[in-house]
Amino acid sequence: VQLQIEDLTRKLRTGDLGIPVNPEDR
Repeated sequence: VQLQIEDLTRKLRTGDLGIPVNPEDR
């Protein structure tokens, strides 16, 4: 499951969202 989450976060991070998905990054 961790792999899926990492892939999703990576896609979102590289996406045009420009929003920090990781709460620890805030």
